[in-house]
Amino acid sequence: MPETVLPGFRAKRAYISSILAKNEINGGDRYNKRLFVRVQQGHYLPNPSLEISVGRDWVNAYDLIGLDELLSDYAHAMTGYVEVIQLHRERLKKDPEVKFDAEAYWKDITGRQMRQMLKDR
Repeated sequence: MPETVLPGFRAKRAYISSILAKNEINGGDRYNKRLFVRVQQGHYLPNPSLEISVGRDWVNAYDLIGLDELLSDYAHAMTGYVEVIQLHRERLKKDPEVKFDAEAYWKDITGRQMRQMLKDR
């Protein structure tokens, strides 16, 4: 990408990580835009309740990208991530202030996967 579009200092991992971390939905920073959910250290997804203006309507970002189609086409490559999005969207509908505990979620997913692997043996 040209330096005029993205200056070199902004293309560094540390800078990008700081922007993602400052804008986590669970963050307390005064200028937090709540744009991302951290699913594990260094792994972020767009906020499951993020809406984008389309004409006169506000449409959920995941509805725009076709989350169900992504799941059916790329489920093998997205283990756990789509479930994070779906789970968090359901929780946000019930309670818009709910906190996402990434560590607990991934421990649960890992445990379920291990139990399924042992069961399939």
